[in-house]
Amino acid sequence: FPHALLAGTTHDTKRSADVRARIGVLAGMAERWSELARGWRRLNEPLRSEGAPSWGEELLVYQTLVGAWPLSPERLVSYLEKAVHEEKRRTSWVDPDPVWDSAVATFCRGLFEHAPFMEELVPFAAEIAPLGEQASIGQLVLRFTSPGVPDIYGGDELWYLALVDPDNRRPVDWDRRRDVVAHLLAGGEHDRETVKLWAIRQLLALRGRRPDAFADGYEPLPASPGTCAFRRGEVVVAVPVRGLVPEFDRPQGRWADVLEGIGSSLGGYSPCVLEPA
Repeated sequence: FPHALLAGTTHDTKRSADVRARIGVLAGMAERWSELARGWRRLNEPLRSEGAPSWGEELLVYQTLVGAWPLSPERLVSYLEKAVHEEKRRTSWVDPDPVWDSAVATFCRGLFEHAPFMEELVPFAAEIAPLGEQASIGQLVLRFTSPGVPDIYGGDELWYLALVDPDNRRPVDWDRRRDVVAHLLAGGEHDRETVKLWAIRQLLALRGRRPDAFADGYEPLPASPGTCAFRRGEVVVAVPVRGLVPEFDRPQGRWADVLEGIGSSLGGYSPCVLEPA
């Protein structure tokens, strides 16, 4: 489906693309994450009541905190309320269990006041955040260069750590985004906060310059197991799936990387999108 919509976030996404990218990082450290989460379960035992939350619900709480940190207790409680009702195991919208619902909400709020837990959560979330940003940019580059029509959800031009509605329908700070665009148009450098919008502008400009390259399919290029590489007409794409720098057979010729310098804002993570120089 070469003209299908390629969406990372929508009005009904349960967790935005940036949140999912952070949570996806946990899959690459499964043993460590399992040990950490089970340790948190023991640490937070005093906060549970009436058997709530269940282990599955509690694990969802921890994933959500790491994926969307920093967030307020109100946002977490609102997200869990919807999640446990739609899970339909102990409570639901049709047949609610007020005691269970209250116990889950109390647990969530209690976490923010539980200093031993926060002392472990905050530095771990800070460690995961830049890795999630790297994964998110990699996915964004693929979304803007793969066959299909890339979509940008309102607000997703900068880092967008949103959960399900109404969280993902909060007012967008368009003034901030206009300021960033003006800064970039004036020749300003991107940084960790603005690199996503910079990459979007670079890739949209490329599509505008070379529409024929994005009209048809793609040709896979030889690459290491840690790199996704392909060619679309006169455009070459190489995205590290593992590691920081793509390893692939670069076609002969003179090329210009439209994402040159992106690694300075992403801890060295450097996907490349090449066009003829």
